[in-house]
Amino acid sequence: MTGKKALLIAAALFAGVVWGADDSELRKVSVDVELTNPPEVNYKSHSAFAPKTPSVSKYLMLRIEYTPESEKEVIPSYRLRKGGTGFVVYRGWLDDVDLSVKVLFHTGVLDRKRASVCGLFTGKTRFWTIKKDGLRHLALMFVPAKLLDRYCVPGNRGIAKKNFQVEVTFSRGGKVIGQAYCNVPGSSVSAQKMKFEREVKRVPESLILQDAVIPRSRSPWALLTPDNYDLEKDVNVSKQN
Repeated sequence: MTGKKALLIAAALFAGVVWGADDSELRKVSVDVELTNPPEVNYKSHSAFAPKTPSVSKYLMLRIEYTPESEKEVIPSYRLRKGGTGFVVYRGWLDDVDLSVKVLFHTGVLDRKRASVCGLFTGKTRFWTIKKDGLRHLALMFVPAKLLDRYCVPGNRGIAKKNFQVEVTFSRGGKVIGQAYCNVPGSSVSAQKMKFEREVKRVPESLILQDAVIPRSRSPWALLTPDNYDLEKDVNVSKQN
């Protein structure tokens, strides 16, 4: 084996430990929206330390389903890089999958042409690893009730699921591996994408609200059956490493 060929093989093996086995796409990606009350949590001997200010609206829950391609698991293998440094390769998993969400909403305000002014909530999370088991997986993202109270229809009158258009995008290493829409007209994902992006361009800059869509791990649902969901990763911590 020549030195050049060995170097190429070592580079390929190193790429495998960063991204897993391949660039598999997620199948059957879908998203649905629901307006719901947060779960109630009771603490023993708890007394209120702040004035009670109940929200007049509900949380917007985004139920995101996806199915990773199935791959037979193999025993992790130990490899050597050039120079003798060892590392372990795991197959059957997708590492560092990013999920970004955009939610278009009606503010209830009309512009000079009597057209409804829309705003945009955005948010993201990252999954530490997703098992390639060919089974249905579920992720939850939320827009807090306090934000709906402020930005969606003054007085919260008439708010409904149809007031929200949603785009969810899974990506890995900058490559889109899954995408879906909710309440966006179109006969295909590409048609929905064009329609959605056209509406996003009309949103005033002051109504583009970043990090308003929070992941399950930062929501009141964080402690409810946590092992039923793929493990989220702190993106801020990963940027430091």
